[in-house]
Amino acid sequence: MSILKEILSGKIEQRDNIIPSKAIIWNNQRGEGVVIQYDGTNISEEIDAIGTVALNALGLDDAPPGFSIWEGKSVWSPGPYEHPMDGDVELIGKFRPLTDDEWLKLKDEEV
Repeated sequence: MSILKEILSGKIEQRDNIIPSKAIIWNNQRGEGVVIQYDGTNISEEIDAIGTVALNALGLDDAPPGFSIWEGKSVWSPGPYEHPMDGDVELIGKFRPLTDDEWLKLKDEEV
């Protein structure tokens, strides 16, 4: 079992039939970092297209320094009136620190 599935194995809040995506992120103080593990269709599609080290392109470069958990979803915004299909997908969500128990699980896992 991946550390992410073990850490986030609790109840998943679901709204409007959208299951949130979740990720473990490491970020330095300059907005450079990496998505260590992730789960969820929304973030998987973005990472498949962009990769795990482009936090700025993913919109996750505002993660706090160090390790954090991101929980969110993707939102599509249409383009201008003339070309509404030229829209863009954006990941929106919140970062939270790891709990003490999550730290222990992360420490024990070779990621």
